[in-house]
Amino acid sequence: MLLSYGWGEREIPPEQLYDLVLDPNEAHNLAEDPAHAGTLEELRGRLEAWMVETKDPLLDGDVTAPEGAELNDPDGLSPNDPTIIM
Repeated sequence: MLLSYGWGEREIPPEQLYDLVLDPNEAHNLAEDPAHAGTLEELRGRLEAWMVETKDPLLDGDVTAPEGAELNDPDGLSPNDPTIIM
């Protein structure tokens, strides 16, 4: 039903920031709000530090799936959609 109302065409912002106390349903993304720029910058820094500390392979770019891995199609609408075998 949601797809018939355009849910599948909705753009998903690359960054999302929510006030979970005043907006527990995550209805209002604050990532673009200048009043929250400091919080967003702090969280970006904390994420990057954690990625460096844990040697996250994403720091070097996209991570390829190992041979034989079964992946969901990134354009799929459901985890039950057909998968891609690498």
